[in-house]
Amino acid sequence: MTDPDDPLGGNSGELGERETVKLLFAYAQDNLLADERDRQRHFDTKAGTMTGFVAVALSLEAGLGASTLIDNNLDCAAMALFTLFFFIAVGALVLSAIFAVLGVLVPKPYLGVDDEELSGLANESTMNRPVGEMRESLLSTVVDVVVHGREQNDKKATKLRVASISLAVGVSGIACQAATLPFA
Repeated sequence: MTDPDDPLGGNSGELGERETVKLLFAYAQDNLLADERDRQRHFDTKAGTMTGFVAVALSLEAGLGASTLIDNNLDCAAMALFTLFFFIAVGALVLSAIFAVLGVLVPKPYLGVDDEELSGLANESTMNRPVGEMRESLLSTVVDVVVHGREQNDKKATKLRVASISLAVGVSGIACQAATLPFA
């Protein structure tokens, strides 16, 4: 008798058809894979927001900071500090943008079913395989996709951390520039 909640059907007691394998397959597909996809979307959203903020901050810094450098209304020591903090801020903001865009937002390789395997799903020998064997094969594929997704997301997290630290340094540089303005 087939289980209506089982997308692969069957429950005859074979290895791949046992409740444990069904549970593992459902957990891997519904929880682990979904969690990694949610994590990826979260990183992409955060990186997109950060990139927009960095672009605005960099535009303002380049325009206002550069005009202050050109006007040269600060005393010598204040101008030296302002110039130092200007270049620190611009460099850090550019680094933040690079890590957010190139490190996180650039599309990554996709681990999926290749054309040959996809075509093989519709052939008679595949359709005649025991349900348990198919479930085991699909469970293995889902696990591979989760592991690959986790590796990609861990790399994104590291790059986003660098972008965040760079952004903090850039904003701190802007704040330090503002602190030198009273010496004009």
